[in-house]
Amino acid sequence: MKTYKVVLNRRLAHNDLVMFGLSDMAKEMLSEATGKEITNETVTRMSRHNPQLVEVVETLGKLANGKFSTLKVQEVNGPYRIVSREGFEYIETPESVKWIDPESI
Repeated sequence: MKTYKVVLNRRLAHNDLVMFGLSDMAKEMLSEATGKEITNETVTRMSRHNPQLVEVVETLGKLANGKFSTLKVQEVNGPYRIVSREGFEYIETPESVKWIDPESI
């Protein structure tokens, strides 16, 4: 199974502001890499395992963080979903979720 890197926001919401975002420097770098204009809106619609996004966050480190975000890269194998609790994001995979089987009583 292939390993993917995924960008997550690891910062709790501040005054109800929950935002996965990039710094201006990171948006510029990502714009150069993709050849497209990058705005806060395009960043939030972008796949979190986008290789160019991952590279920008890994290259810039803390300098990639937007005003209300603390970005980290995490590796996953296969399908995943991002769960947010008050802005703090984590990954769930089929293996990490304990399913309840009603027939196992």
